[in-house]
Amino acid sequence: VNHKSQCLFLMFLNTLDIKYLHIWYFNRENSKSFCFILQNLKKKMDEIVFFWGDISDDVICSLNANLNFKDLKKIVFIESNFDTVFIFIEHLSNIKEFIFYKYKNYEIYQVTGIEEEDLNIADFIIQSLKNKHPQHFIEEFIKKNEKIPKESKDFYLKLLNEEKFRDKVKIFEHFKCKYGNMKVKCFYEYKECFNNISITFKNLMEKTFFTTENTILEENIESIKISCSVIKSDFLKDIFNIKRLKRLEIEYSNIYIENEIFLNESIKYFNFRANKRNNCHSIFSRLIDMMIGLQEIYFHNINTIKLNRSVDQSFYIAELDIWWIDRMIDLLQDLAKNEKFDFKATSKAKADLKLSLSPLKFLFQKYDISSIKKLSIVDFCINDSNVEAFSTLLSLKEL
Repeated sequence: VNHKSQCLFLMFLNTLDIKYLHIWYFNRENSKSFCFILQNLKKKMDEIVFFWGDISDDVICSLNANLNFKDLKKIVFIESNFDTVFIFIEHLSNIKEFIFYKYKNYEIYQVTGIEEEDLNIADFIIQSLKNKHPQHFIEEFIKKNEKIPKESKDFYLKLLNEEKFRDKVKIFEHFKCKYGNMKVKCFYEYKECFNNISITFKNLMEKTFFTTENTILEENIESIKISCSVIKSDFLKDIFNIKRLKRLEIEYSNIYIENEIFLNESIKYFNFRANKRNNCHSIFSRLIDMMIGLQEIYFHNINTIKLNRSVDQSFYIAELDIWWIDRMIDLLQDLAKNEKFDFKATSKAKADLKLSLSPLKFLFQKYDISSIKKLSIVDFCINDSNVEAFSTLLSLKEL
């Protein structure tokens, strides 16, 4: 990129209220342009993130040269390689965190199986993680980790030798372990710290439970997926008790909810794929009532519906993927009984549909679903009588 273009782009950046700067695929071929921007950016930001970059002397010098970076909250390097003799200097010591994530070359550990008596899966997961990563001081962790290139090790160790940076350095390695019906993914930090834990369960036994209280899992699990399993109330309660769980996916599972009422505030994303049970709409609605912090919901049962939460805390339809229109009408009619959903259905819906010459027109005009932004209709004949139906979809952006 010529110098004039660099200056114009820099002028543009300096007019924006930038809080986060993300730099992708930083290498020696484009480093001159990126370094010019890093040296001359005038905005005070919260965070700089390098994705898949080659961090050379020029990059470190450019970061050191910009006094506006002294108030950064963090600098993050994701799968970046270091080949430099320099480290950060004094004015960057106010930065709270220097974070390094390593994805490549991780190993999928095959761990020993869950015995029939090991009904608390949490204990099994914790033991598996501890066995593979015994406690180390961070320097020892770096020196013994063969997956970290020598040049990167040298940079980390130099940074750790500086007292003003030592406690701010965090190095995470992508870690996987699995056995049969269970898979665990997370980021591992030295001293047995596991972060962003994602767990997949499949074909769980009905007597299984998952107690995480007072364990390393309690506040570090962010995502759980359960497939083709029997889910009883006790297991569901264990899941909802996880303090920082953000994402829950349940697919093709038999769910039995008894009279107990338990709530979860942390889950923001819920993805539900129904099995062939007749009461899947009822189960889905009851689960929604238990997750009071939800912001985004997907429901799949031949058709797909995406629901987002509005400012008034009700859910509106954001996306529809229609394969079978009768089933979609059944779903909307059942969901509309729950006061959390911001669309209307009538008890005469099925009878009216039989009299309607245009099922699509019936669906769009009899139900208040004008909030849809994305619509997909598969294997359906659209004629002149159907075209009028689209006039009610005032928010539609993608068809």
